[in-house]
Amino acid sequence: MAVSPWLALRQAREALDHHQPEEAHKLIEPLITEGYRKATRLAREVVKQYTTRAARFLDQHNGDAAWRDLMAAEALNTGERSVADLRQTLSRLGLVQARTAMEAGNPLEAIALLGRLQERGVKHPDIAKLEQAALAWGLAIELADRGEFLRAVAELDKLRPTLPFPAVGFNHFLAALEERHSTYRSAVVQLYDAAEARLWRDALAAANAVLAVAPEHREAKAIRGKAWLAAS
Repeated sequence: MAVSPWLALRQAREALDHHQPEEAHKLIEPLITEGYRKATRLAREVVKQYTTRAARFLDQHNGDAAWRDLMAAEALNTGERSVADLRQTLSRLGLVQARTAMEAGNPLEAIALLGRLQERGVKHPDIAKLEQAALAWGLAIELADRGEFLRAVAELDKLRPTLPFPAVGFNHFLAALEERHSTYRSAVVQLYDAAEARLWRDALAAANAVLAVAPEHREAKAIRGKAWLAAS
């Protein structure tokens, strides 16, 4: 049995009195579609509760929850200035977080943050610049993990002049990459020599050393598996 508009409005008011904007939203949405002016007026109060709660979530460093409330408020399309202001605040915060992740040397985290911003409809010229840099850096990480250190360094050398953020984390990453490469060069020679000589215990140790710095190295994985079987 359908709830009457009068009862739906009353229940929506009660939901707002108990700080339950989602429930009020659900009750008034069909009434707004049907053109009930009282529901439209009540929507402004629903939006106010959403934005007020979103501000609290921001204070609690819960950006995802704040975004959920923002997008719920936007769905009511009341034109409240507080909604536009909240979107601007959350968009700026998201960009700051992505840039901070890049500066700290965490491009994969930055890619995830930028992706969420785009999913939420954020449009800003800095997003494309940061995403391009993060993807190039992410490619270098993949290459290094496969043992392709020279290609990884080449990618980073191309990226360095275009960095849209301070290079502190980038430089730390590059220095660590060079150390990994040095370890890799020694370990991979030992790996192939031990495997060719069928010294499986030595091959197992060398494979583990290679995979410690290049965890996606295919041949090291294959030789490690063969060495396990031979040594067991």
